[in-house]
Amino acid sequence: MVTISPDRLAGQAGPRHLAIAELIAADIAAGRLAPSTRLPPQRDLAHRLGCAIGTVTRAYGELARRRLVEGQIGRGTYVRAPGRAAASPDFVDLTQSAPCIGPQEAALAETLGQLSRTGEMGELLHYPPTVGFAAHRETGRRWLARLGLEAPAREILVTAGVQQALAATLTVLRREGRPVLVEAATYPGLLRAARVLGVPVRGVALDGEGMRADALDQAAAESGAGAVFLVPTLQNPTNAVMSTARRAEIVAVARRRDLLLVEDDVYGHVLASRPAPLKALAPERTIHLTGISKSLAGGLRVGWIWAPGRWLDPLADALYAITLARPPLPLEIARTWIEDGTAERLITWQGEEIQARNALLAETLGDWPLSQHPFGFHALLDLPAGWPAESFVAAAAARGTALLAMGAFETLEAPVRRAVRISHSNAPGREALQHALTGLRRLLEEGPGSGGILV
Repeated sequence: MVTISPDRLAGQAGPRHLAIAELIAADIAAGRLAPSTRLPPQRDLAHRLGCAIGTVTRAYGELARRRLVEGQIGRGTYVRAPGRAAASPDFVDLTQSAPCIGPQEAALAETLGQLSRTGEMGELLHYPPTVGFAAHRETGRRWLARLGLEAPAREILVTAGVQQALAATLTVLRREGRPVLVEAATYPGLLRAARVLGVPVRGVALDGEGMRADALDQAAAESGAGAVFLVPTLQNPTNAVMSTARRAEIVAVARRRDLLLVEDDVYGHVLASRPAPLKALAPERTIHLTGISKSLAGGLRVGWIWAPGRWLDPLADALYAITLARPPLPLEIARTWIEDGTAERLITWQGEEIQARNALLAETLGDWPLSQHPFGFHALLDLPAGWPAESFVAAAAARGTALLAMGAFETLEAPVRRAVRISHSNAPGREALQHALTGLRRLLEEGPGSGGILV
């Protein structure tokens, strides 16, 4: 049986629907909920926990997205048997905003062969300095220069991807003992890290350009927050790109309210033309996070932090506590690619492939409300009336396509938007993507209740 109690839930940080999902997932992992166990009806669990039924609906939807539960109309929601998620070879996972993979494989093989012939691989076997080897900090400087940022290498810290950079930043901010402001719909990895670290977050309203400056001003005044996290370029999940004017407004609020800006710029390198980063407008109060995860390859786990001087030592301490040092080999691969021009070639290919997939998405699902950007790795599909996002996700999964419901991104208790994110970049190729999108189109044409799944 589900062992969630109000007391157990009260000890969890972050949005309540995610906390409920995490507790049930923990019970499944520990064997307290065996395969085929029926979960409580949503209304019953909501009454037991003293929360809205929609909160439980979103929690069950999150579990369905993770392929941990399944439900049949009229029967309820059940724990899935292990391994069933991979039962079909035609299953297409469109949940992860990851770069398209193509010429990177050949480039990696060539670079590994090249590195093996240098006779200097032994240097990569030693512990790096906490801040990273000087050559890899210099690589970060060159990477930032692509965005028009002139960063001294001494102010750059090497990280194992932007997620680690984000976790280190939240670790430092936790010491401040103040809430962190985030976008009302934001990157789930941020919400998970904040929940694990016990950092309270508060959502700030968005519009077509991303975070609203007036809403940020109000939230800062009401919450006493000391920092704000945001993605100004190709915001996840909305694809919003802040104008130069909006960025200036955000900076003005940050200076007036003495807010630290934490800028996640992991998508910026793929965009052909873009406004200057926040770091260029307010270098004294911006921690800039960047990496190669979206533009080159997510599996290499390479990133950098450029922070104002007073934040460098606390961030270095946090990185040391998290992993001691960052693996040098992926960083050496990134250094080689950036120096020999491979990175530019791969970024060009990535942009062209992303644009082609967006065109395919528009061609297949263009009859439905679709929020896209030509260089966006994903799109938001607004659903017809009467079709909860979690139910659509479960119905799509039953037909072989995994999606994310908007609830996975929302920081407010009340749902902001009835939509799903389609991460077309994560499909193994355009043929697989077309197969998945065609299935989604048929599901939409059939309408609510056609999926045979209810969560």
